[in-house]
Amino acid sequence: MMRAAFAVFVLSVSVILADAPSPGRKYTTVQRLETAHLEAVHEARLQFARERQTVHTTGPYTDYRAVIHVHAEDAPHTKGTRPEVLAGAKEAGVQVVMSTDHRGPKPDAWTGMHDGVLFIAGSEDDHLLRFPSPGGDLRFLSHLEEQPGMSSEGFQGMEIYNRHTDANDEKAFYEYFSAALKDPREWAHLAANEARYPDEIFAAQQDYWPLLIDRWDKETATHTFTGIAANDAHKNQTYNGVTFDPYAVSFRFVSTHILARELTETAIRDALRQGRVYVAHDWLCDPTGFTFTAVNRAGSFEMGDHVPIAGKTELIARLPIAAHLKLIHNGRIVLDATGPSLTFTASHPGAYRLETWLPVDGEERPWIYSNSVFLQSPQTPH
Repeated sequence: MMRAAFAVFVLSVSVILADAPSPGRKYTTVQRLETAHLEAVHEARLQFARERQTVHTTGPYTDYRAVIHVHAEDAPHTKGTRPEVLAGAKEAGVQVVMSTDHRGPKPDAWTGMHDGVLFIAGSEDDHLLRFPSPGGDLRFLSHLEEQPGMSSEGFQGMEIYNRHTDANDEKAFYEYFSAALKDPREWAHLAANEARYPDEIFAAQQDYWPLLIDRWDKETATHTFTGIAANDAHKNQTYNGVTFDPYAVSFRFVSTHILARELTETAIRDALRQGRVYVAHDWLCDPTGFTFTAVNRAGSFEMGDHVPIAGKTELIARLPIAAHLKLIHNGRIVLDATGPSLTFTASHPGAYRLETWLPVDGEERPWIYSNSVFLQSPQTPH
């Protein structure tokens, strides 16, 4: 059985993971691996990079790119090392690595600054990511596709996207990959494309997960509940000398952008706890500068904030490129638009979040998931 970032087929969860296409998806993973599609996706990414504009932001926060749920040196099936994690983070432009040793953190887990990258040590337990601290653990629900009814009591948030989960529903790809390993000509073709299009191949399994998003919306209807991305990176998918999941590729694919005052563990933990976070599939286009705020006479408010409805309250989003924008209120789309920005006058209390999607090779791929701003009547406590 192949595990983690590439071909995985887990019978125990096959009822939940059913090879069903996600919204916006037109091609199967095997079709996405065809050279013509890889080339088209690559050209789309280059075009996004050419169109990208710098978004000038104000305020006290810096956008730090973090990878969460990272494994190295912690189990026999984990081949990567912590120096390789650091090298991958630096290559991918990642500033924060939140490691998750199985049943950890292990005594030799890295913490603090290493060559400009902040390491925070954590543990992956049963459907749980845990980052211990004397000031209080950070706890995130993990792999909810396997146990969707798990209680959220005592948790600060959940994985709204997990790379391993995206691999687990790929029965057709598993069959294709197994056959390619036995066919020298097909394997040579796949290896050549991997060398040329590593990011496009890694992203071929990308889906949108309504199961996870719906659960998240149910949580945020009643309380702050931070949505994060799980890289679930292992660097253990090497076959015939070809590595399909190097850390740099995994880290470029998806990350959790954390808005914090400074690059310290205390500041990063505070931002995660408060929901000052957005998730992005950075492989499509660098989202840095994305903002989603609420503004009214009471002030300007960030993701995670509880905002009194004081007079005219506007939700404002700014992006570095035009995208398909879906503004979602308590789980329902209230505005569907296209462009590099959005302004919406909100009059009803509740959780508001934004999803952005990009057109790629005849499909739409999810790009950014904001965390919510929470509008409330002035007298409503939070």
